[in-house]
Amino acid sequence: MRGHFKHLFVVGSIVLLSIFSSATFSAPVSSLLAQFNQAQSWSEKQDLANSLLAQKSLPHQQQVAIYSHLAEYAFNANDLPNALQYYKELERSTAFEALPALHFRAIKMQGVVLYYQGAVQQAVVEYSRALAFAIQLKDSLKQANLLSNIGLAYFEMHNMAVALDYYQQAKVIYEKEGSAQDKADILHNIAGIYIRLSRYDSALEMYREVLKVFQQLGDEDGVAQVYGNIAVAYSESRQFQLA
Repeated sequence: MRGHFKHLFVVGSIVLLSIFSSATFSAPVSSLLAQFNQAQSWSEKQDLANSLLAQKSLPHQQQVAIYSHLAEYAFNANDLPNALQYYKELERSTAFEALPALHFRAIKMQGVVLYYQGAVQQAVVEYSRALAFAIQLKDSLKQANLLSNIGLAYFEMHNMAVALDYYQQAKVIYEKEGSAQDKADILHNIAGIYIRLSRYDSALEMYREVLKVFQQLGDEDGVAQVYGNIAVAYSESRQFQLA
């Protein structure tokens, strides 16, 4: 039997650059920008974006804002191929030194999209690139989130030993700086790996700890998953009377 994981998969968000600006644009650019912001359909937005990006007078800041907007829009619309392409364009159009948060997100989100597309090994490559920038940003939680996402990717590749190592690295950071939910979620996932490694006593001990936190947080889904996984651990360890 396989237990249920409460996957700690972190996407995060960023405030997008506004495509409105106090700068004065040429009439064609101003008109296209207004239409782009008002466009409701995805295809219309793409057409207008292509027209805008073809304008030589379009400032670089606005190019970046358009790529960022399109990438986030495509991702939220589950248009993963276009999301990946626009995040790549966003990376190419930004420099870490000038726009560190946006450049970091462009790379991290390529990993997220690749993971959702099932290209898990490629996702690890992008997560690892993003992790290097998170370290430069000196943002511990960003590092923990990426370590957790890499752990999840290795879990999907059935490499439990490596997945556990990444989860444990994330756990160290969450214990210092994470929320109660962060700490409980990562422990829940580590316990799930312990089941796969037949370390049932360790898994059960961790599940009991996590259960208390989920109950305190009112996380009903988490509580239900923990109870189910405790039953799996008892069953797998042949303690059928406790399952």
